[in-house]
Parts: sequence; structure tokens; C-alpha cells
Amino acid sequence: AGFRVQLLDNHVDPTALWLNFTYDDPVWREVTGDIRFRQALNLAINRQEMIDSLYFGLAEMPKLVPAEFDPEQASALLDEMGMDQRDEEGFRLGPDGNTFVLPIETASYAPDVPLAAELLVEHFNDIGIKTTFKLIDSSLAGQRIDANEAQASVIWSVQPMWPNGTWTDYLPSGRWGQLWDAWYK
Repeated sequence: AGFRVQLLDNHVDPTALWLNFTYDDPVWREVTGDIRFRQALNLAINRQEMIDSLYFGLAEMPKLVPAEFDPEQASALLDEMGMDQRDEEGFRLGPDGNTFVLPIETASYAPDVPLAAELLVEHFNDIGIKTTFKLIDSSLAGQRIDANEAQASVIWSVQPMWPNGTWTDYLPSGRWGQLWDAWYK
């Protein structure tokens, strides 16, 4: 019938985890501000599982961040930063002695977004970071981000890219630094 189907390279990174570094909790800021914590989360993500189960094998490994899956190294980094103590359920304690919780909340922006968040919950729980997920309405998600009330979210990470694959926009974003973004604006 004259139809032509083409798979477009539309998103460089269809989904990404956003940690809010300006959330109003000193323990949260101390933990998420430590690069070892972010490296541990990165190492805990089984991207091949995500590619196979969410994207039917059609996605590629990221090029801007290391894509290695190494939960043992992730746990070692968390231990190194002082999160080596655990509660009775096996979850890691924060510097205040309480169970550290990573609460992801997002909306159904696309079918893959909540599914990716659910896999992240599994991956992070596996290394002892108690992670929860709440699916909320998109208007509420926007309100919570604007009010600096969202700690972590999952949504697309579509950025303008240079031909060499680097991002062109390093300005603060409400998803990872609402107060910095407000100051900049």
C-alpha cells in the first residue's frame, strides 16, 4: 500500500532517574550529594534487563555514563561512604541512623516510564537501598517538582546533543535541583 515503516532514533536516553539535590532534608542532601552514592546506583542498574524487557532489545547501552552492572561494587561503594549498617529488614541506614529511603514518584508520561521505575526499585532494593515507587497524576508530579517536594523521579532525559554525544544544556533543572533552578532563573 506504499507504507514505509522506519524506526527513529528519537530518544538518546528514554528514561532517567532524577535525584533532587535541593530537597529540604539534610540527610537526603548528604547522601545524594556523595558521588559514591550516585555511582552505586548507576552500578546497580541492570540495563540489559531493561533493554530486553522494556524496549524489546531495541535500545542501546548509554554512552554518557558507565553502563556496567556490578551490584557487588555498588555495595562496596555504599559501605565505603558509611552506609554499611542495616536495619532489621536488611536496608541500609543513613548517617542519622534511620533507614535511608529513596522514594521515586512519577506519572505515566509514557508506557515505559512506570515500568522502568519498578525495575529501579528492584535493582536498588537488591543493594540495600530501600526504594519505593508511587505513580501519581502528571499535574501533581509537576506541582510537587515545582514546590521542591519530589525527592526522586523517572522521566525522559531528552537533551539537545552535540554530534559527539555530549549534552549542550548544563543549566539547573527542576527535576534535580529545583532551588538552584529558581535561583538561576
